[in-house]
Formats: sequence, C-alpha cells, structure tokens
Amino acid sequence: MALPISRPSAAAAPEAAARRPLVQRLLHPHTPSASLRLPLLLTVATLVTAVIALAVVMGNRIPTTLVISAAVLIAVAAIVVTTSVFRLVEQGEARLLERNRQLAAVQVAATSLSTERELRAVLERTVELSREITEARYGALAVRKADGSIQEFITSGISERDRELIGEPPSGRGLLGVIIDESTPLRLRDISADPRSAGFPPHHPPMKSLLGVPVVWKGRTIGNLYLTDKVGRASFSEDDEDVLRIFAAHAAVAVENMRLQDELRALAVLEERERIGMDLHDGIIQSIYAVGLALEAVADDVPQHPDRARRDLDLAIEQLNGIIRDVRSYIFELRPTQLSGDLAASLVNLAEDFRVNSLVETSVAVAPDLPPLSDMQRAAIFHTAKEAFVNARKHARATAVSLSFESVGGAVRLRVRDNGAGFEPSLDLPSDHRGLRNMASRAREAGGTLRIDSSRGGGTSITMEIPVSPGGTE
Repeated sequence: MALPISRPSAAAAPEAAARRPLVQRLLHPHTPSASLRLPLLLTVATLVTAVIALAVVMGNRIPTTLVISAAVLIAVAAIVVTTSVFRLVEQGEARLLERNRQLAAVQVAATSLSTERELRAVLERTVELSREITEARYGALAVRKADGSIQEFITSGISERDRELIGEPPSGRGLLGVIIDESTPLRLRDISADPRSAGFPPHHPPMKSLLGVPVVWKGRTIGNLYLTDKVGRASFSEDDEDVLRIFAAHAAVAVENMRLQDELRALAVLEERERIGMDLHDGIIQSIYAVGLALEAVADDVPQHPDRARRDLDLAIEQLNGIIRDVRSYIFELRPTQLSGDLAASLVNLAEDFRVNSLVETSVAVAPDLPPLSDMQRAAIFHTAKEAFVNARKHARATAVSLSFESVGGAVRLRVRDNGAGFEPSLDLPSDHRGLRNMASRAREAGGTLRIDSSRGGGTSITMEIPVSPGGTE
C-alpha cells in the first residue's frame, strides 16, 4: 500500500519560495498565506500615499528629496517586514502541512498493518511503513526477549546480498543498546559523533543520522524501531520523532494482537490433540482391545465349534475394517490443510483425500468460470467443506457424501450433503460442538451466510453462500 508521501517534501516550500523574485512572490502567491498579502500590500501603499499627501499639505516647507527618501525608506521597511512575516507564516504552514501529511500516513500505515495475517508479515511491514512515514533510507526493528536481549532483527532498505555480507545481526551494543536499556527515543544528527556509538561491522552501508524509538505495549517494551539517513535532510526532526512514536504505538497493538492470535491457534491445536487422544483411547484403542479378546475366544472355539469360530472371525474382521476406517478419518482430520490459489482444484483434491481416507462414496461438482474471491472467502469455503466432510464421517456415519460449488445470482454457493444419521439442529446439537459454530463464524467473517438442513435419519445438508461483487473482490 503506497502512503501519501510520493511528492517533494513540504518543508522545501519556503526555500523554493525564497528563490522566486520578490514581486512574483507578492503578486503570485502559492501558499495558503496569500490571504495575508493583500492587506499588507495595501498597508505599504497607504503609508507611501500618506507621506506623499503630507508633503502636498506642507507644500514647500519639506524638501522634495526628503519626502522621496522618507517614502522609499517606509516602502523598503514595509517590504522587509512583510517578507519576514511571509517567510515565518510559510514555514509554519509548511510544517503544519508536513505534520498533517505524516499523521495521515500514520493512519494509512496502521490500517495497512491490521490487514496482515501472519506475525512475520506484521513485523516486516512495520519496518517498511516506518521508513515511508519518516522518509528514511534505512530501517530496522529489533524484537526483544523478556530479558531485553534481541530475539530478532528485521531490516528494510538493505539488500539481501549486503545482509549476507554483514553477517550476524547486532547483539544490542552501542547506540542500539542505549535505546534498549533506556527505552526512550534517541535522535542524532551524526551517529559517529556520539561517544556511545560502537561503529559498524565490515560491509555495512554508511549511515549518519539516527532516529530510534521503543515499541511499548502496556508499559512493557517489546521492540525498538531504528531509522537512519533522512532523505533530503541532514537529520530527523522533532515531528519525525512524534509521528514515529505514534506509529510505534499502533505497531505494538498489531504485534501483540497477532501474537495473541498465534497463542489462541496453538491452544486450539493442543485442545484438538487432547480431544483426538481421548477419542483414540475411548474409541479406537478400546475397540482393538475388544477385537483382541474376541479373537482369543475364537482360538478356543476352533477345535470344537468351527462354524461359530468362523462366524466370530468374520465379525472380528468387519470390526477391524471399521477401526481402519476410523483411523483413516483421524488421519484426514490431522492432515495439514492444502489450500492453493485455485479453490476449485483444492476442493476436488479435498474430496479425493476424504474418499481415500474414509472409504466413503464421494462425488464432486465444481462449476467452471467462478468469480475471483478474496483470501478470506476462499479459506472460509475450503475449511467449511473440510469440516462438513469430517462431520459426515465422524458423527453422521454417512456412506455417501456430495459436494457442489457454483455461482448463483451474484454469490458463490458451497453445498455438502450426506446420507448419514442426521439430527434436529435445534435439539440435538451439543454445547461443545465446535465444528458447526466454526462454520457459522467463518461464513460471517467472509460476509456470507450458513444454512444447516437436517433431520433424524434424513441426512444433513450444509449450504454456505457468499456474495461477490460483479468485478470480483481481488
């Protein structure tokens, strides 16, 4: 996302204005202070007119040369004062415009951060956006451990080759350590002139000016932002420091939110593993143990009751086949999700994996020429299909499942049907059934709806519809 800074710096406006001829600056204003110039020009003209009028009234009592000299001096003094006032006003306006531009850039940058879905992407984007906001040539983000040491050092503006030549990332000595230890902003015109500087390693690009600020979350410093070499200026300004501190606060929120989401995902994985472990113990392992006991009894019956032994052996084989199907079903649940950019192909592959692992008859119908969807919409459709497959095998004990995906009336529609046991959605849904709640949540996040049609003994149909714009959402 491009920030609104791809124009000459607003701070250069007073310098450019000073190079224009004075009359041109007065008669052809190019800054918002133009509204002040007409009254000042009128004031100059009034003073000069007053001097001339005074000379006329006084007649020959005032020498003409004195009148002319006084008028010239008054005009020059007025012009000098006017020019000084204009410059002050223009500089103030330029600084205000630059400040507003930076604050607008911070808002855009913060919004951009909120769209990232991975922690690493948030960290990298934070460095890039910091450079854009402050117009810095180089940038870096040091992610800190709990003990204050540097856990990760992410750079921007330095090529991959230069990073490899530089070698190991910094450990936090010198000026980097100052910001880490003191957790306060640091702004320098010349890095090498500061006695606390530890210098640069071989192959490191030369850097002069520095702006560093801590990234603080609820009173705890979680990282530090470092910007060097202000483009077009000798050093970073106080305004640069202020807007970077504001952006660092936004970045802290984005980083911690992403960390929290990662922790919640990890917790969900652990809970799911615990559930599957309990299911394995309570279901599959006990079933295998029961089959083993039955086979021991068959061994005793073979000599005296061969017919009964054969019947029990056939039953044991059937039970083992059922256990194999259950194991395959668990493998399908635990298998890593394979969602590619081609959603249609991903759904076909998902259905084939389900058929192979569950031995359930599976049919797929995916319409051609589907409209483009966003990443969130594709993920919602894919994961809903997978959840529906799992439920059909695990809870409904279905023997046949069908999947269809098509475009209907300005929306895309996914439908998964099975011929399983079915249930009454308003009565039979247990409070801990996360699968159906997850489907409904994904549908809402993608801007769509989810409908569940089921009855006891009549199978289940799950339908997700997501509206799409005529030109697609990408």
